[in-house]
Amino acid sequence: MRLAGFENLFVRGMDYSSFSSRFDRSVFNMRTLLLILVFSFSVFGQAAAPISYSSVFDIRHSKKVFVKASSASDRETIAKALSNDKELETVERAEDAEFIFEKKSRLPAQVYYFKDKAKIVVWTEFYKRAGLEKSVDNFLEILSRNRNLD
Repeated sequence: MRLAGFENLFVRGMDYSSFSSRFDRSVFNMRTLLLILVFSFSVFGQAAAPISYSSVFDIRHSKKVFVKASSASDRETIAKALSNDKELETVERAEDAEFIFEKKSRLPAQVYYFKDKAKIVVWTEFYKRAGLEKSVDNFLEILSRNRNLD
């Protein structure tokens, strides 16, 4: 009797009983690995909110902003620059804000808000070399222009 693909196993002196136990263990390990992967993707997949992109026009009537920065000095710089706009109020908690101005170290600044558990980015800093104050001024200029569109 010829078994396709298994003839080398018998030639080397391996009997069927040892092959069967090794095969069962590998199937068990593959099933275990598959279950671990399925559960890990379902757990980690729920962590991040979906991200959408829009324009500053969406937040043109918003008044309350929360400043999120990687350092206290960056937060103070952003809050001071945002205070130049008399219509904006900087709040201490993100839950109280209508939108968030965020500056992480080594990443461009972003302005976003949440709607239906989705993060909607309305502005991203393009020129990091311009400086943080210049970036905030650029955002305020764009916000001002969008307020005048009504």
